[in-house]
Amino acid sequence: KVATGGITGIICNCCPKCCVEIEATKLSRKIDPNISQYAPSGYSVKHDPNLCTLCGHCEQVCPFEAIKVNEKSFSYDIHACMGCELCVEQCPAGALTLYNDPNKLLPLDIELLKTELNKE
Repeated sequence: KVATGGITGIICNCCPKCCVEIEATKLSRKIDPNISQYAPSGYSVKHDPNLCTLCGHCEQVCPFEAIKVNEKSFSYDIHACMGCELCVEQCPAGALTLYNDPNKLLPLDIELLKTELNKE
């Protein structure tokens, strides 16, 4: 709880195509873009256009439809992103990183959380 500021929360790694909460969030956002079944992780994505090859892997894996890529551009919806890191893990060029975003709700210190978990 030290790393989470006294708040317990998780990001699951279930199949995004099967997850009822993800699908409910996407459908709800068509009515109101601010609706979510999830609390964001406190992280946002930073995109490095100098490294990006516009391959679209990040768009394909984003369960929240926060990333759009075409042959000319990369766009990112900071409000749709929950900071799950799937895009970062799948980027072959290393063009995406996560950063602790003070504008996001419930920021989690992932490195501190890992340290605390490894103590057990």
